[in-house]
Amino acid sequence: NQTNNVSANISVTPSMLSDSILKYLMPAVEASVTFVSPIEKAYEGQTILLSGKADGRFLEYEWYKNGEPIIGANKTDLVIVDLNSSTHEGNYTLVVKNEFGETETDSFSLQVFSDSIIQNMIWVEPGTFMMGSPSSEVGRANYDNEELLHEVKITEGYFLGRFEVTQQLYESIITQSSEDINATPSKFIGGSLPVEQISFVDAQEFVRVLNNLASNEDRLPQGWEYALPTEAQWEYACRAGTSTPYSWGEDISFELANYGYLENLGQTAEVGSYLPNPWGFFDMHGNVMEWVSDIFGAYNEWAVSDPVGASSGSWRVLRGGGWSSGIAAASLRSADRASISVDKSESTGFRLALVKAN
Repeated sequence: NQTNNVSANISVTPSMLSDSILKYLMPAVEASVTFVSPIEKAYEGQTILLSGKADGRFLEYEWYKNGEPIIGANKTDLVIVDLNSSTHEGNYTLVVKNEFGETETDSFSLQVFSDSIIQNMIWVEPGTFMMGSPSSEVGRANYDNEELLHEVKITEGYFLGRFEVTQQLYESIITQSSEDINATPSKFIGGSLPVEQISFVDAQEFVRVLNNLASNEDRLPQGWEYALPTEAQWEYACRAGTSTPYSWGEDISFELANYGYLENLGQTAEVGSYLPNPWGFFDMHGNVMEWVSDIFGAYNEWAVSDPVGASSGSWRVLRGGGWSSGIAAASLRSADRASISVDKSESTGFRLALVKAN
């Protein structure tokens, strides 16, 4: 007896299958938009993530904007950085296909809002860091508990200004205050220079007026408010994951920051004139000393979450050192704390935060 073995390659095409089977084999897809920060609005300069989720086998992906394919956008996620209304506004869809068919998501309409303050802010994720300095750090304060090294947990993310508040921004807001506050207080004049000769009261009034204006003009994200950063928020952002005296390392020079009084520039520099720290913040070391919201108080050695300073006292905290700081630059260290009354000087300015409202 002879047995003949016959084999054949049979291709199954979609036309050979019933609609019910095709429906099973075709991909299923859905999409969502994820904001890098909890503010569910897309602002110019920020980053968003368009994310697709699909079921099926041998899938291919393609993102479309206004019906046209986006070159290179062939993965489940589409990250859009540095949002710009003229470039990125439109209707987005994700098409998913395999050999049995294709399907697409509902269209997502992306609207990009313009806000010159928010777009110059950086989102800071929650996290834990060591606040203060080791006793061996060069330039450390002599008082044992003034820079006592301790663990701090930041439980809520926040935005912080990429730059110190400029004279141009300060004047545009404070002129709308009902208080008798000088709108052009600075000794060194220039729109892009940081505002200086600012008292703690001046800074707080600026924040109050800005919140009112932004709220009335529907520019303030719901549930959020402008504020001075807490001392912990400031140092967390200044360190940017580092533990060295300065965010770039152990040493400092005139190429890295503005300090040294008459040995260097002898005045403030335009914001952003020096390299940023690892998280993108400029002038955290030098240029002007920056008011934070805390009342000055000694540190404790135990771990804390979201500290807000002492409960009472007449001394406030300035951070970062300034252009008039001595050539040793000890006051420019990430951990350094200047404690003074609410008075102003030609070295005092501030930086804005955007935080969840209480």
